[in-house]
Amino acid sequence: MSNLKKSEAKIDVAGFSVKGARFLVECEQDSNTYNNSIILKAEKYKRFARSGWVAQVGDGVEKKILEENNLGAGDKVFFDAYSGLDVELNGKDYKIITIENLLCKECN
Repeated sequence: MSNLKKSEAKIDVAGFSVKGARFLVECEQDSNTYNNSIILKAEKYKRFARSGWVAQVGDGVEKKILEENNLGAGDKVFFDAYSGLDVELNGKDYKIITIENLLCKECN
């Protein structure tokens, strides 16, 4: 579990600041791991989703999008596992993704 809090607008991540219309997402431990497994042909076309917590929202993301979706730092989101850019900061896995890569947000 993450210690991110919804009330924070931006979580400090090793002095890193995401720019533009992007999100920095702290990835949850990947549940889709394959060790010495054979992936069947039908699985070849299956898309996988990953989950994580929004750590930062870039300055280029429109406020209207954030307000309409009630989206901000600390929210748990699901995104396309093969999208974005993988980054490791302070031993944790992060993804830099765009709004198009977000699939849904967990609602409480």
